[in-house]
Amino acid sequence: MKILSIGCLSLMAACVCASCAHTELPEEDNVSGQQTSQGFKTISFSPFFLEVTEGSFGDIANWRSAGAAASRAGSLSELATTLSYWDYVGVELIQSNTIETSTPLEMKLPYGSHNIYFLAHSSTAESSGGDSFTFVPEKVTETFWTDYPLTVDNETDGRQTISLERVVSKAQITVKDAIPSGVSRMRMTVGSHYRTLDLNTGDATGQPHPYSLSWDLGSEYEGRAGLYFYIFTFTPTAEEEFDTSLKIEALSSEDEVLFSMEADGIPLLRNRCTNATCRLFSSGTSFNFTDPGDWTPEQELDLK
Repeated sequence: MKILSIGCLSLMAACVCASCAHTELPEEDNVSGQQTSQGFKTISFSPFFLEVTEGSFGDIANWRSAGAAASRAGSLSELATTLSYWDYVGVELIQSNTIETSTPLEMKLPYGSHNIYFLAHSSTAESSGGDSFTFVPEKVTETFWTDYPLTVDNETDGRQTISLERVVSKAQITVKDAIPSGVSRMRMTVGSHYRTLDLNTGDATGQPHPYSLSWDLGSEYEGRAGLYFYIFTFTPTAEEEFDTSLKIEALSSEDEVLFSMEADGIPLLRNRCTNATCRLFSSGTSFNFTDPGDWTPEQELDLK
């Protein structure tokens, strides 16, 4: 059982130079009780995310030249800012680091059987994972993970390409009608939200809790229609849906709730965006739901 308490490092701490992108291991070190004098190998890693939409696919790392690439694909550095890794031999942590996703990654690995865990995300606020091998961001963002087994010896390829999996679901609410005068803030709440990721499995762990985000609206948003709001959550499994409630509220400058709409039994699934559309400011309406499979809608507000 790996025991490691981690938090989400600040973006400033994550920005390191390429020469600091790996931890050097002295020759006299022991790995899992065995002498490492049998050798080391320096390996270059190229993490990427493979997007699949509408029956086509493309390597996001090479999306500009790949004809089959998804139309809204981008490199991993366009989807996440921070890359962390943990290199285990058996139950012993050999090395770990956090870098920018745009930084070249090299590791000096002792010969033997490794399990290397990779995590890419854009969270910046520090939090504690407790006494377990977990990731607990202040706010869940686009997050990609994999457990990469690698046997290192003299014949191991010095260049390794690592495919990461998206391990979040996206709950989105699109307000179709125009923002009226007097609305200063929008608030969205997900009733069952997972904020802790088990780094051994890539699954959410612990119990879900209600979670809210809010957006301040300046006067320039008055009269604009089609604004959308979203929250990411980790998921208990890769294949099974889980239900949650969604709520959207429009508030005044004094935080008085002016308009509100809520629905229960909304299905969320890993690597899927469940979109709820509504006319919040028109009476007698309700949510409609679709699964657009598109993680970059046309109109966006920055999350607070």
